[in-house]
Amino acid sequence: MDKRTMVPGECAGTYDADWRKTFDMVFLVGWVFGIVALTLVTSRLQPDFYTDYRFMAFAALKFASWS
Repeated sequence: MDKRTMVPGECAGTYDADWRKTFDMVFLVGWVFGIVALTLVTSRLQPDFYTDYRFMAFAALKFASWS
């Protein structure tokens, strides 16, 4: 194994593979599945969260400040 140090501007790997055949697709599918699952659980257990404007406003504020 080569333990050479990378320098700025040097490419760490090949990026010519289609993104749908890499971990990026698995990551995207996982996030979509998670969002759907959490939405369904929330709809079943706490459906009043979707009509509570204060909850949604604070959730939007937290989401906006996280980015």
